[in-house]
Amino acid sequence: MSRILGRASQYPVAPITANTADLDLLEMNDYDEENIIKLARDRFPSGVSIKQHLIQRYKARFPGTHLAFKLWHELAGSPCGISKRFWQIIRDQQGEIPITYSRIYFVNVALPDGQLASKLYTVVTVSLNKQEKPLALDLPPSGTVLCCGEACKDIYQHLDRYCSRRSWTVESIRPLGAKSNDYSLTTRCFNDDSLAPNENTLIVFVSPASSPNTV
Repeated sequence: MSRILGRASQYPVAPITANTADLDLLEMNDYDEENIIKLARDRFPSGVSIKQHLIQRYKARFPGTHLAFKLWHELAGSPCGISKRFWQIIRDQQGEIPITYSRIYFVNVALPDGQLASKLYTVVTVSLNKQEKPLALDLPPSGTVLCCGEACKDIYQHLDRYCSRRSWTVESIRPLGAKSNDYSLTTRCFNDDSLAPNENTLIVFVSPASSPNTV
């Protein structure tokens, strides 16, 4: 999995210009999804048209599965200066995509059992070898005992377990955005009381746990 993260270098931040003709569409759900979907802005000018395209594109891969998407845009830098890149949810999910947005990320928020409700999730920036990429992690509601098949004592433990399954070693975790000064955050429970849904709340600095040749 660290090999996949190493490919983040293939995703340079696109320059934001008024003449940008295409939108780059990327997935936040999984580091295994590496393809950039190119969309002509004149054909897909709005959030609703992009979501319809995603449903058509993914229904062949997941036949009979309910699909629902949330759209995010990429900022040029972190508002708190900790990370080089930062992501915010697009507040008007149906309206026109501003011309200044050149890279759009999407999250599949459909529940796996086919219910029409949307899952909770938070976005974590993963930094490996100075490359940063967003990852959407399912977020359990407050009061949920198990968040990943086993009880996690706190946010740090949850993310450490997540990263260890991908052969990453957690070096440090820092809060981002509105909670950038809350250094006690990682000692709290991994739920929606501690991490706000639909926000880029943390940056996790990781290193490959195995040989650097696998990156």
